[in-house]
Amino acid sequence: MLSRDGIRAVDRDLEAWVHDTVGDAEVSFAAPGRESGPAGVSLYLFALADPDGARAAVHAPVHVHLRYLVSTWSKDDPQAAHDLLGRLLIAALDHGELEVELNPPDALWSGLDAAPRPGFVLTAQLVHQRVRPPVRRVRYPLEAELLPLRSLLGQILVPMPDTPAVPLGGAFVELLGTDKRAESDHLGRFRFDGVLGADAGERARWRLRVSARGAVREYTLSPPQAPDPAEAPLTLSFPLPEE
Repeated sequence: MLSRDGIRAVDRDLEAWVHDTVGDAEVSFAAPGRESGPAGVSLYLFALADPDGARAAVHAPVHVHLRYLVSTWSKDDPQAAHDLLGRLLIAALDHGELEVELNPPDALWSGLDAAPRPGFVLTAQLVHQRVRPPVRRVRYPLEAELLPLRSLLGQILVPMPDTPAVPLGGAFVELLGTDKRAESDHLGRFRFDGVLGADAGERARWRLRVSARGAVREYTLSPPQAPDPAEAPLTLSFPLPEE
């Protein structure tokens, strides 16, 4: 028995199923032992179950199992209650969309603080169809712009007070905004291939982050006009912290 309109709709469907099965019997959704009428059927919702991950996928329908304790009562005629229960049990077993469990948990009755009575657990399924967000249409033709790529060749130098700058090897270099990483060699050199060149204008500005010996520095540079990176390598001055 599937419902797509919430738990109340499942309650209504089960109530209609009871009436189709046993006629115009009183149906109570209260806890067993708290019914007001002289006789009838109790459909007590006591648990919700997640059969296969109710929120496993973003747009997949939500499936929730609703577990009802089904029992009957008759204040004046116990056999009449047995007859109601038997007819409901047979109908539930013959139903293609209801799951039946013949042994309700013992702790259920003690938790309800009610005298145990014959019953079974009926599982119905609630299905909630998620609403997909509207997808906006593309109103204008897509334009693709092909931009030439080039290589970035650089060298990291440590300035010295009285002597020429010396290469810094083993520095970790990142091209920010991309997944490109490199490590400078013993001559302080590093290289990135497939980066935007000067033809891309402002989009080609290179942002580099260099980490070495506990210091981190960032640089924002414009690509050189020379097409061959070997003709115009970039030089990064990287002062080391004083020890």
